[in-house]
Amino acid sequence: MDVAAAWALAEEHLAEALPRRWQHSQAVAATAADYAARLRLDPDVVAAAAWLHDVGYAPPLVDTGFHPLDRGTDARSGDDGLKDHGLGRDPEFCHGHW
Repeated sequence: MDVAAAWALAEEHLAEALPRRWQHSQAVAATAADYAARLRLDPDVVAAAAWLHDVGYAPPLVDTGFHPLDRGTDARSGDDGLKDHGLGRDPEFCHGHW
C-alpha cells in the first residue's frame, strides 16, 4: 500500500470517529518520516506503517478488541474492512505491536 492510500484509509476511519487518535496518527507519521531519514529506512514503508498503526481502533474495524490484530472484518455488516485493501490479520502486518 502506498503512502497516499495509507493516509486516506487512516483519515477515512479515524478523522471523524476518533479525532484525537487521528491527531496522534498525524504526529506519529511526522515523527516516523524524520526517523526514516535518519535511519536510512524506506520512507514510504515507514510512512504507510505510521499512518496505519492505530487504524484498528476505528469502530467499524474492531473485530477482536485488540487493535493490533483488528483488521476490520465486521461480521455484523459483512464488511471486509482492511482485507479489501490487501491488509489482514497476520503476524507480518501486526508484528510491530508485539
